This record gives sequence, C-alpha cells and structure tokens, in this order.
Amino acid sequence: MSAVTEDLAPGPAWRVDADGEPGLAGSRCERCGALGYPARAACHRCAGTVLAPAALSPAGRLYSWSTVHVSASRPVPYTLGYVDLPEGVRVLAQVAGDPALLTPDCAVRLVPAADELTFAVAR
Repeated sequence: MSAVTEDLAPGPAWRVDADGEPGLAGSRCERCGALGYPARAACHRCAGTVLAPAALSPAGRLYSWSTVHVSASRPVPYTLGYVDLPEGVRVLAQVAGDPALLTPDCAVRLVPAADELTFAVAR
C-alpha cells in the first residue's frame, strides 16, 4: 500500500482584506496557472508543487444547490450549493437564507460565518 500525500496546505480557507471585506484564500500554480480552492500544496491540473497564494472573489453565481433534511452530524435543514467564482473556480459551500428564494445563476456573496464557508443571495 502506498502512502498518500495530503495536498491541502495549512491555513485559513477565507480571509479579510484591508477594507474588512471577506474573500477566499486560494492558490495559483506557477507552472500552468491553474487556480484552486482551498489553497493547495499540489496543482490539481498538472501536479506542480510550486503554488502561490491567490485571492479569490467573495462574490459569484449559484450553479446548483440542494437542501439537506436528514443528517446525523448537524442540525437540519441546511442548504449546500456550488458557487461559480469569476476566476473560473467552483466551490461547494453552505448557502444561507430561504432556499425558496434561490434561482439558478443568482448572484451570491460570501458572508462571515464562524466555522463554515457560507454564501448568501447578494442584495
């Protein structure tokens, strides 16, 4: 059996910029330019190992979502969704608010949450 190397770099998954706005902390491969989230120690596209920190947008478009009604590990219901960022990265995150208000391609924005990556419909 071979050892598997963890490709996630240590560090926070989101950041706050100088203006106090939240944003995502990703990485950019120096070899092929691929962006990834969360920040990684190895590139998902070319397996390169020289990656630099990359700030990703706090806003995106909701690609799809699902509301979870049964869970053994957390209170229900909660909504998870895929968010497409303008940089071409798709992230899986919790989506706050009433799921009845969600529509495909609606604008969403990162909101500060204690321990989870959370987006909400942009107003």
